[in-house]
Amino acid sequence: MSQENVDFVRQAFALTAGQDMVAWFDEANEEDLHQLVEAVYSPDITIRWLESNPDQRLYEGRGEVLTAFRDWLDAWETFVTEPTEYIDAGEHVLVRNTQHGTGKGSGVEISITTTMVVTVRDGQMARVREFENHSEALEAAGLRE
Repeated sequence: MSQENVDFVRQAFALTAGQDMVAWFDEANEEDLHQLVEAVYSPDITIRWLESNPDQRLYEGRGEVLTAFRDWLDAWETFVTEPTEYIDAGEHVLVRNTQHGTGKGSGVEISITTTMVVTVRDGQMARVREFENHSEALEAAGLRE
């Protein structure tokens, strides 16, 4: 089942990989977004972005998935995520990615590498947690470097 989990997560990330997510969300049809959320995310999904995010909070349930993305993207003029590696960890899939963005208003450009630990249950994402430190992400998934 774990290779199926990797394939599922890879397909889900491919929807926006390498694209400006701000523009993608702005142009997306709201009904299509809700259908995508139901197809990809478990009803009890939890999402936690980087701990260093000053507006950090836990997003819970399908009803907060779009809020989680919009809250994050609200600070950006442009924001692109490029997955670079998918690591099979059984029910978890680790996704290393490089993120590039231009701050809204400030124009400051950033580039950061993060690792997301995605927990897959019953063919849907049940938990997404993002880490700046790859070793911490490995530990959270029960792996060691």
